[in-house]
Amino acid sequence: MKLSSRGIKLLWLCLLILAPAAIASPVCAGDIARVKIGAFSKRAYGTLSSASGGDRACYLSLKDDRGVVFEEMADFDFCEPKNIRRFRGKRLALTYEIASVLAAECDGNMDCGKSDRVALIKKLRIAPARLRKK
Repeated sequence: MKLSSRGIKLLWLCLLILAPAAIASPVCAGDIARVKIGAFSKRAYGTLSSASGGDRACYLSLKDDRGVVFEEMADFDFCEPKNIRRFRGKRLALTYEIASVLAAECDGNMDCGKSDRVALIKKLRIAPARLRKK
C-alpha cells in the first residue's frame, strides 16, 4: 500500500495530536475518526437512523460521515422513545465504555449466567456537522 503525501501528512498529524490521549483515544482511519477502547476500534461519530431494543443492549443503526451504515450496541436508555426522537437524524459524538452484556451464546436466556465484554455506547452528544472538503 502506497500513501500519498496527503495521507502521510494526515498520519503524522494523527500521531502527533492523538498519541498522548488515554484509554478511549481517537484513531485516524482515512477520513473517518475512530476511537480505541480496550481492544476495540470504533467509529467516533455517526448519524442516528434508528434504535431497537434487544436482549443484550439497545442496537443503534447509524451512518458514518461517508454514508456507510453501521450498527453499535448502546445502553438501553437510548432505546427510549424520547431519546430516539432527540437524536434521530443528528450527527452524534459517540462515547464508549467496556461493559458486560448477556453473552451471545445465551440466545436471550437471561438465566444463562454468561456474559460478554463489549464496547458499549454510554453517551451520545450532538456534534457539529462535518466540514466538507473543497
